[in-house]
Amino acid sequence: LFVRRDNFPGNFYPDTLSFIGGRIEEGETEEKALLREIQEEIGLAVDGLQIKRLGWLPNLQADGDWTEQGDGSENKQNIFSVRLTYEQASSLTLGQEGKNLVWIDPDSFDGIAGSGELKGSVLIPNLSFVLLGHKEGLRKMTEGEELSPSDLGLNPFN
Repeated sequence: LFVRRDNFPGNFYPDTLSFIGGRIEEGETEEKALLREIQEEIGLAVDGLQIKRLGWLPNLQADGDWTEQGDGSENKQNIFSVRLTYEQASSLTLGQEGKNLVWIDPDSFDGIAGSGELKGSVLIPNLSFVLLGHKEGLRKMTEGEELSPSDLGLNPFN
């Protein structure tokens, strides 16, 4: 599940497909931020969700450079997997951000550059890296198999 980003002035990567998520607010843990973003962006009750920490990627700026925080520390994009039941998936609604929600079957990722509903869709750089470069890892994830961060090209959490 991905969200097509808004096209507001100053919004990084407008009109691109992106992961569900956002920034960690002051005082939040990574997991609390994830749960808040899930509620805000797709209206899903977070009680009892099956969440797995997968790994992280350095975040990219709009110009393609790796970003750093103001203190020089690395700006990371933490990647989690959230398994949904059919009932949960059927109840999702677009929240406060984004243009629309897009379900993409891993077998159709090549269609992003080719034909069909996804033709011409642009992915944020980190999403491109994971989806287009690590299809076997995505297959394992969608089938509920055990996978390591390296299966998706991610750095392991410390």
